[in-house]
Amino acid sequence: MEQDMEVKGEEQGVVVCPGPNLAYFDKEVSLSEMVRHIYGNGDVLSVRNRPNMFINELKMYVQHLREGIAACGESLTSVQQKKWKTFRDNLYEGIAYYEEMFANTGFFWTEINVINRQLRIIRICLQRSKSRTSGKDDKALKNGFGCRRQPKPFLS
Repeated sequence: MEQDMEVKGEEQGVVVCPGPNLAYFDKEVSLSEMVRHIYGNGDVLSVRNRPNMFINELKMYVQHLREGIAACGESLTSVQQKKWKTFRDNLYEGIAYYEEMFANTGFFWTEINVINRQLRIIRICLQRSKSRTSGKDDKALKNGFGCRRQPKPFLS
């Protein structure tokens, strides 16, 4: 729009960029139905056993960190170390936020044990990545994000 590029469907209204959780929606619904779904007063999903959307997003960021560090090669420059350490530290803050959010809401009570296990696995993987972002060589980081074995799939 800003670059005078033609956008298909522009006349129809606002264009929305969907996230990865769109994969779990398999039908068109009205705005009213979606609002009811968002606020827990309705359900538009046909898939019942799916990963938590917050965990799904966190996994994407962890994967980005892993790939970003691996793309740097065997040795990271001090600028790269600082960048990826800051990124990793932000992930820690996000995990702490999620832990508090999940603990203080009853909305996720049916899946809280699975969510907490997933957050612990991600935290352990991040802890094992620490040496690479502090300047020490850690070849294990490229295989399994510093984890000796790959975490179990995020579905229970």
